[in-house]
Amino acid sequence: MVVSALWLAVAWLLAQGVDLGLALIAGPAVAIAIIANILHANSEIPRLIRIEGIRPGAAVAGSLLALIAFIGLLAYEVFIVGPDLRMDGEHGLLTARVLGINAQPVSAVNVDTGEVADLLYLGGSADLYVLVDPCDKGRVDMVSVGSHRLVVIDEIACPAGSES
Repeated sequence: MVVSALWLAVAWLLAQGVDLGLALIAGPAVAIAIIANILHANSEIPRLIRIEGIRPGAAVAGSLLALIAFIGLLAYEVFIVGPDLRMDGEHGLLTARVLGINAQPVSAVNVDTGEVADLLYLGGSADLYVLVDPCDKGRVDMVSVGSHRLVVIDEIACPAGSES
C-alpha cells in the first residue's frame, strides 16, 4: 500500500509537469547520495540511490560539466535556433520554461485612432511595448505605452491572404 501511494504521488508530480516532477524526485535523491558519499555513509542509504566509487571532486566536476552543458543548450536555443513564435505565443524546449521568455498573444488597441491589431507581446519598458506581428513576416513594432492598450487573447488569427 505504501509503494502504491508513493507511485501515485510520483505520477501526480509528473502529471503536473515533467520538469517539476523530476526536480522534486531526482533532486533530493541525488543530493542525499552525494552527501552520503562525502560523509562515507553509503551503506546507510538505499542501494537504489548509492553513488559508490565517486570522489567528491569528481562529483563537483560532473555537476559543473552538466551545468555547462545545460547553459550551452540554452545558449544554442536562444542564439542559434531563435525564438519559436507561434499564433498562441512562445514555444521552445528550454527558453520558455527556464528563462521565462514568453510571447503573449494580445489585441493592441491604438487609443488615438481606435485601430485594433492582434500581435504577440514580447515585453517592454516604462515607455515602449515590443510587439511582433507573426502574420506580417514577423514584423517587430515598438509602440508607445501611452498610446496603446493591450488586451490578452488566447490565439492570433491571421486574416486570409496574409503570410505567416
